[in-house]
Amino acid sequence: MRAYKYKWTKQYAIDAQTAGEIFQNCGDDAAVLELARAQAHPLHSLLEWEQSRAAEAYRLHQVRQMRCSLVCEVVTKDHEVENVRAFVRTVDRCGYVPTLEANPQTLSAAEKTCWLQMKNFRARWRGLQFARVVVEAIEIKEQNLRRTKKTRQKKGAA
Repeated sequence: MRAYKYKWTKQYAIDAQTAGEIFQNCGDDAAVLELARAQAHPLHSLLEWEQSRAAEAYRLHQVRQMRCSLVCEVVTKDHEVENVRAFVRTVDRCGYVPTLEANPQTLSAAEKTCWLQMKNFRARWRGLQFARVVVEAIEIKEQNLRRTKKTRQKKGAA
């Protein structure tokens, strides 16, 4: 088996290398969960074992998945039908509003979120041949944004 160096993108109470090797040795998430049931297992403390809290968290996860899977059908001025994401997160990040009712400030926040997710996609899938075209498109967009920013700065200095 090939050796990898693992790192976390979020903070967890155990070493990323330990967790990465556990995941690498297990075929799927159910196998990881089964191992983590043992109280002495390194991942055990990272999981919710109180049934009522775990069940509520899972139901909230299901609601989020439902909301994220909703799209609205929009007819363009060319009379073509497009599907757009039905809801965007509010600027204060406390809730969601229908995308078609979002104000410019909310849409700007959604665009920033979109850009961050695109950059994360690029970082996550850069090495995957299947994602090459999308990764390249994100890099081209980033180059264009840098050029636009430099042009604006030059005009502002003139």
